[in-house]
Amino acid sequence: MTNFKFNLKDIKSKISYAEILLKNTNLSSIERERIQHSVIAYYAVLDSSDSVYNTVLEPFLDKISRGKHLANKDSNRICKTGEIVLDKDSYGILSKEYLQILVNLASSIQKPQVDATKFNNMVFTDENLKSIALSFYDNIDQELGQKVNNIISTPGLINVSDYKKNRRFDGTTWYDYINNVPYVNVSRAGTIEDAQVFCHELMHANDFAMQPKYFDSNYYGFHETPTYCGDLLFADFMEAKGFNSEEVNKVRSERINYIRGLAYQSLFKIRSKIGRESFMSGNIDEMYTALDEDVLKDLLEVQSGVMAIGLYKQIKNDKEYGIKNLKMFMSSLIPKNKIPDFSHLGLDYGTLMNICENINAHGYDFNSYGIENEMSQGMAR
Repeated sequence: MTNFKFNLKDIKSKISYAEILLKNTNLSSIERERIQHSVIAYYAVLDSSDSVYNTVLEPFLDKISRGKHLANKDSNRICKTGEIVLDKDSYGILSKEYLQILVNLASSIQKPQVDATKFNNMVFTDENLKSIALSFYDNIDQELGQKVNNIISTPGLINVSDYKKNRRFDGTTWYDYINNVPYVNVSRAGTIEDAQVFCHELMHANDFAMQPKYFDSNYYGFHETPTYCGDLLFADFMEAKGFNSEEVNKVRSERINYIRGLAYQSLFKIRSKIGRESFMSGNIDEMYTALDEDVLKDLLEVQSGVMAIGLYKQIKNDKEYGIKNLKMFMSSLIPKNKIPDFSHLGLDYGTLMNICENINAHGYDFNSYGIENEMSQGMAR
């Protein structure tokens, strides 16, 4: 019987080993950073585990200390592992020209966020999740299916939690750059989201397995492109398997509504900083100056979502061509010394704007999207 739980003893031993490595004064800055990111992943795994310590004692200590326990614990952790801070200059080249592209994409689909989708109850055991994930990925591509099988078959890499704290995400994936393995944590919700989030996080794991994404060499911000594409493919897969079409459509609408809401939120933050007049006039100089890491992350995620829809439509139109592009994206690093350009994947700026127009016109009714001709032109390139 499948039981997805982290091996906490193994994680603690990896922390000890990593701390020994960090004492080496001959480490290059890149090596040190990768080890530090791994240690942070180890602590995150411990913090999200289902142990009694983390699910009972930690919240209790935090409550009686009015939040000071958690704040101090995180502070000590940073001191112990070495502080790693990403600012917008660490993401890669951000020119005013590229910021204008990001703002154009967000502006063309922005829509205030709607209330969270209410899914009906649906039970998935760990065995169910395993069976669905293996079948789903085998259905997408043999290579991706084999990688997911390797991850699922390795004990201690996946944790499915019955506890869901307010500050937790539904799912998170971390990567161990020392041992080259992913760690996947999913919080059970008792809805179709359990299977969707499980497959979503395994796509993150697959993305790392195809090509470890190093902060020092990869343009930050496009990690959701494969996963959002996978979410839409997952909806099609579940519908084909006979799952309730209304619940499946909620998965689709949730994805589109989230991307559009994120676009609205990012632009609202910029407008709040520079003022309505400057924003409405399109003053890119003021926007560039006002941009911070959080807004940049949101804008990049909006582009990720639009690209994901493009890849999804490629796969639906010509599976071999679309899967080839998806795997090419996952297998590549995005150079930090250039403005991100995905024309070679059939996702040039014009195509992305066309996808945005379709998002506005048709929402999650992807069958009505009129971009098949552009997908075909991409194949001819």
